[in-house]
Amino acid sequence: MVLFEIANSINDPDVKFSIQLPKSEVKEMSTAVIDDSDCLTQVLSDIQAENTDATSLDDLMRTFDVIRKSPGGFARVNEQVKKGIREWNVDELEKPFSIV
Repeated sequence: MVLFEIANSINDPDVKFSIQLPKSEVKEMSTAVIDDSDCLTQVLSDIQAENTDATSLDDLMRTFDVIRKSPGGFARVNEQVKKGIREWNVDELEKPFSIV
């Protein structure tokens, strides 16, 4: 479950959160964020780890159990993922468009 892994790694100072997109999609994504900030707001508000799925139902249930028992539960996981995506977007938007 990727959202859970993101949430847990984001506070680790030795982990750098990044999202890999094909070069052909980076400019499109950045332009969409600039031109349609409502789109980013919607994406961030739609993040709900409890609505995810996994290839293995057993893995999903074990992950959900760990999340429920962890401080902050699903709310913390969702917030951590949103925080990481917001910060990544800011970093990407600060880069000049130099994609060919």
